[in-house]
Amino acid sequence: MSFRQNLRTNSGWADDPEWRRFVGRWAVVSLLLIAVTCYFSYGFFQFDEYYQITEFVSYKLGKTPPAELAWEFHQQIRPWTQPAIYYAAARAAMAVGIENPFTLSLLFRAISGLCGWTAIVSMMLSARVFFAARGVRRMAVIALALLWLIPYLAVRTSSESLSGDFFAIGVALLMLGSSAAKGRGRRFPIASLLAAGFCFGLAFDFRYQIAFAVAGAVFWIAIVGCDNRRRGALAATVILLGVVPPLVIGTALDCWGYRGWTLAPWNYFLVNIVNHKANEFGTAPVWWYFYLMNEGVLAPITLLWTAAMLIAWVRYPRHIITWATLPFFAAHCIVAHKELRFLFPMTLVGAFFFLLAFAPNEVGGQPSPLRWLWERRRSWPARLLYAMNLVALAVVCLTAKRPGVELQKFIYDRYGEGTHAYLLGKKNPYQNVGVNMFFYRPKGFVYEELKSYNRLKDLLRSSPRRFLLITDQISLSGEQAEIAPQATLVWRSYPSWLENYNFFHWLDRSKTFSMYAIDSVERAAEIGTQTARTDKR
Repeated sequence: MSFRQNLRTNSGWADDPEWRRFVGRWAVVSLLLIAVTCYFSYGFFQFDEYYQITEFVSYKLGKTPPAELAWEFHQQIRPWTQPAIYYAAARAAMAVGIENPFTLSLLFRAISGLCGWTAIVSMMLSARVFFAARGVRRMAVIALALLWLIPYLAVRTSSESLSGDFFAIGVALLMLGSSAAKGRGRRFPIASLLAAGFCFGLAFDFRYQIAFAVAGAVFWIAIVGCDNRRRGALAATVILLGVVPPLVIGTALDCWGYRGWTLAPWNYFLVNIVNHKANEFGTAPVWWYFYLMNEGVLAPITLLWTAAMLIAWVRYPRHIITWATLPFFAAHCIVAHKELRFLFPMTLVGAFFFLLAFAPNEVGGQPSPLRWLWERRRSWPARLLYAMNLVALAVVCLTAKRPGVELQKFIYDRYGEGTHAYLLGKKNPYQNVGVNMFFYRPKGFVYEELKSYNRLKDLLRSSPRRFLLITDQISLSGEQAEIAPQATLVWRSYPSWLENYNFFHWLDRSKTFSMYAIDSVERAAEIGTQTARTDKR
């Protein structure tokens, strides 16, 4: 059968209208959740999501000076494929008059969200290949739509998200485009292999570490995926041929981004692995990911997910998901510097761990402890887990992550071009880990950190008539209030009553801001009047 025929048959699109309607309904639910999350989630999960992507776009748009970019830019170790996509979208939007950076970042998230949704739907359809039982397939589809982490990651403008999306699409194309052989294994049309290889190449362009998962998938098809070893070797070769065009495109975009010849993946390897630059940001033992994955309030769910991952690897040692995720996870365990986000590219394919681990397999075999768990999937403890997941889903869909970005959005929307703002405090909404943010600043924006209260007094005499004063506390201190009694509160991170519950100084450790609008002319007049009264006395 041809690639197209296999797609229609394996996905159920040709001869299974009930399955088609079921997937269609949950695909719509997934799209709605992604759209809501895209609108509200204008923060960022981790600094690299902003500084290695959005700020690169800002540099190409002429907003960020090269000297202000993060050190990775100067070492030329980050890929430019993803910033190039957003840059092209920003230029197109600006050509029709859309210049608001928050609207542009919404556009970036929408692009990521559409890629994520495509990957989600691809994996939903591939559940028909992965699972024989209809009920298990349905559970896989629902998990992909409602698992709390998936909509949030889908809209992230991070390399981990897009890399994971295109890897999942590649896996889905392999399985949906293939056909079952008479014996063990499958047969893969050339078009399926080339399409999957192209997606794997794009996944690598977005994040180099996905190479471990791609290598696992390629070795799977070469050793156990095909109906014989000779076909497997040829299929693996064709996949690698499909990887080449994206790598060439990615290299060209890297040269465009860095304005000169470079080989960013090699630079990344030299800087972070050979020279151990990444270790400067912290190291951890081999087992540390088992702690990182389960340290939060959602530990009941993540512990089950972790157990499902290990059980799935043991139950299905010949499965493509095992061959892809196990080397990816093992490689990240070996590397000394560890962050939870490094595992995010495996989220979509990893959603199937729950079913691979606990559901009966094709012949009905299931160890008794797993059968006991599976039979209690509708019990009240299981329902509590489902409710916990839905609460977490609502939180990640409806909340922005960074108070500093919220403040920047307020300044841009309310005050706009030519705004003068001054910071009095140690925490800076326009700076993280010592690197400044420029993308969200309005045109003509003047921003300065004040070193002392005397500098604030000088501003009241010599600054623009109206300016904004940002502090890193919920309320003005007594001295600040005395210097600027006419300051009008216009924004704060948290309501003031929370200061009464600052147990263990948690507010001091959080990034808390309040902002005041000040009319310096009025204050200067007050100072002059007070001085005149003093002279008369």
